[in-house]
Amino acid sequence: MRNFSAALLGAAAFIVSTPPATAQQDAVSEAAKKTYAACIANVGGSPAECGCATGFFAARLKEDEFSMISVIVPFIDAQGELTDEQGALNAATAERDRAGMSQERFGQIMQVFSGMDALGAEADRVCVPVRDKAEE
Repeated sequence: MRNFSAALLGAAAFIVSTPPATAQQDAVSEAAKKTYAACIANVGGSPAECGCATGFFAARLKEDEFSMISVIVPFIDAQGELTDEQGALNAATAERDRAGMSQERFGQIMQVFSGMDALGAEADRVCVPVRDKAEE
């Protein structure tokens, strides 16, 4: 029993000294919530499909890219079209400023987004079957 107690104390000390994963991923967590909510509200996706797509993009994009996409998704409709280009640009610019991002990095992210059709097709390959299975 003494070894178990020592191990438990050691584990507790490690846990206390290590910040929780949720604290380390605050920006990603907030971006995920925004992306999921916009997917449900504006794109009309099911909870399974929107959860899958949110996770897919979070895993495939860099953190700053995912945070940027989270402020643009509210301006995307069910057909994948921007409903308000100026609103999306204003939101992206505000996110750039909030994050203290350089104009160079902002341009790189916009370049990544110009190739989103291919990434969206990959997401559909994964998330549409998940949606269909969830609806069975």
